[in-house]
Amino acid sequence: MASMLVYRGDYGQVALEEYPRPDVSAGEVRVALDTALVCSSDLHTIFHRRTAPTPLVLGHETVSLIDRIGTDGPTTDMQGIPLRIGDRVVWAVVASCGTCGTCSRGWPQKCPGATKYGHARLSSQEKWTGGFADYQVLKPGTSILRVPEHVPSRIAATIGCSTATVCAVLEAAGDIRDKVILINGAGQLGMQAAIMAKSCGAKQVICLEAQPQRRTDAKRMGFVTIAPESMALMLTDATAGEALDVFLELAGNVTDFPLLMKHMAVGSTIVFAGAVYPSPALPLDMEAVIRKCITIKGIHNYRPEHLVRALAFASAHCDELLEFLNFGSLSPLREHAAVIQAGESGAFHRVGFTAH
Repeated sequence: MASMLVYRGDYGQVALEEYPRPDVSAGEVRVALDTALVCSSDLHTIFHRRTAPTPLVLGHETVSLIDRIGTDGPTTDMQGIPLRIGDRVVWAVVASCGTCGTCSRGWPQKCPGATKYGHARLSSQEKWTGGFADYQVLKPGTSILRVPEHVPSRIAATIGCSTATVCAVLEAAGDIRDKVILINGAGQLGMQAAIMAKSCGAKQVICLEAQPQRRTDAKRMGFVTIAPESMALMLTDATAGEALDVFLELAGNVTDFPLLMKHMAVGSTIVFAGAVYPSPALPLDMEAVIRKCITIKGIHNYRPEHLVRALAFASAHCDELLEFLNFGSLSPLREHAAVIQAGESGAFHRVGFTAH
């Protein structure tokens, strides 16, 4: 038998349930849990800030060990590296068909027939798609990457969610070399974006963050921080009077969007990626968008190539990420109540589950 944590719609609750270990069909890969982190979106679902089909096995920020490869299953990962039993792997959050109109237009993450790991409703046919379980079964069409030995599992687990998403967000922002960037949010997503932007040659990276501890952490990593309520007083000084070339919204809300628009440069870019649950509407000054030639983009999930970039970034910066990211409890599935409560407390960037 094997365990999984099932969310059945009850506020703040998941339950440990037992099922027979999953079989593997042609083209599939069965993986055994190494580390599964609790993403903010998991918490939003469990605590009713967003809706999801139930029953549901959550978890999509995961690294696991290959346990079995089905007939005609993949023999190499996306980069041509051989896949073997026992390999530690990460994979894209979405397994797409690759042939529909949406996939053909370059948006496989929005494929209407896709399997989305950690988001699919639990059914007799779909039991093992969520990361909060002893096993997962990866469908044909899943983009898989083998993880180098030097990358710690807790960092590797972020690759398939926050790190790859940040890669997609920064791609949408365009060439950021010598640019002034404001990032809304200094949580895991925001700080990974800050570190990545700095490594890509940004002139200045400023973090807008409400939580004092997160501002302290960002300052410790060398970034300028501003509390949202102080933006009107501090933003001009923080940028030495320069306008903002890029604004990355990664927290799900913007306290003073009209003020922000006044600070955007001509030809600047705004990327929205944080509001993956219902958020307040923003007042948009269309004249300012037009006269300043501002580009506004929305990013949700990512394409397979972003997973490759995420692995490269995590591999090169794992020590820096370990220094910054504040991990709480990494515990067995049976200790789920304490783990979920620790995640909801906001005291950590990530908590999660391990096999032992």
